[in-house]
Amino acid sequence: MMFEIVRYTREYIDENVDLYIEAFHEVYRKYNVRKEFQTREGALEAIFLLQERHPGSYSLMAIDPATKKVVGHVITTVSVPLSSPRTPGQLSVASIGPVSVSPHYQGKGIAMKLMQALCEVMDEKKVDSLRLMQDAFNPISFSLYLRSQFMPKEAISILEGMPDPTSIEHLADLEASTLIRKITLDDLDACDRLYGQAHPGFSRRLDLETELKTSKICTSFALIDKNTQEFVGYSASIPGHSVCKTEDYFKILFVRTCHLSSAEKDEYNRKNGKTELTSLKEYFYCPWTSHPGLLKWGVECAKLKIWRNETHMVRGVYCVNPEMTYIPDCFQ
Repeated sequence: MMFEIVRYTREYIDENVDLYIEAFHEVYRKYNVRKEFQTREGALEAIFLLQERHPGSYSLMAIDPATKKVVGHVITTVSVPLSSPRTPGQLSVASIGPVSVSPHYQGKGIAMKLMQALCEVMDEKKVDSLRLMQDAFNPISFSLYLRSQFMPKEAISILEGMPDPTSIEHLADLEASTLIRKITLDDLDACDRLYGQAHPGFSRRLDLETELKTSKICTSFALIDKNTQEFVGYSASIPGHSVCKTEDYFKILFVRTCHLSSAEKDEYNRKNGKTELTSLKEYFYCPWTSHPGLLKWGVECAKLKIWRNETHMVRGVYCVNPEMTYIPDCFQ
């Protein structure tokens, strides 16, 4: 079957959202998994953020030439925009997903063609690392990414719920030596240095900067050593990525900021006439291959539940400092 692979443009935003909802509704129904977005508004915001607000956005669509309809897409953001120069030693990473194909067009090789076209561009532009989160329940997508030269690097469990504050009582002395405050644009250098310790050569500065500049509610927080004023951890808008010097620092940051961010989101919903409150549920992507103790703590002590499991897959460079605690988001 013939179809065209083209760059995403603004006029197709609604079609892309509808395509995503239709494609993943079928996947979640098939595997009996709770859908990721409960409303179209939630999906629209996520797609809009990825494709409209991020300077490193590079997304492709498959168009049926007969109907001119969007039948597939792959959503991608690059840590260093493809048109921007890189500083010496700076590595770039492309965060991929979702990859969606209309249920009426599945099994026709569209997803493979989209991935091939994307990888060709990323290789041509010398992007060092391509990363994605693959739903562990879906063997079809796992095979697709393997054929696209992605390899599994980390087993992830998405933990959800409101963490029990008693789970960090034993860390009272460590917590007393720290303070938590919201991240501002003035903190980008400090966050970037900390991220660089966890992923040498890589940066998520642009992701964090975009979040701070465009988010309706800022729920990005820093954990700071009171004595040295050093950043020992930060989290980017739960359930965004987090970087901490130790697992204990992450536990403190996660428990405390969950309650702070949920209260703020609840207040925003009330002011905007939204009835669905968020305070009963937060998330984090627990990388239990490298941090098995964190998974045990999350389930047994923090009283969180496992929503679903995913596989972190990478094509290209992947370097992680095992001495640091890095919590990915749904992209990398």
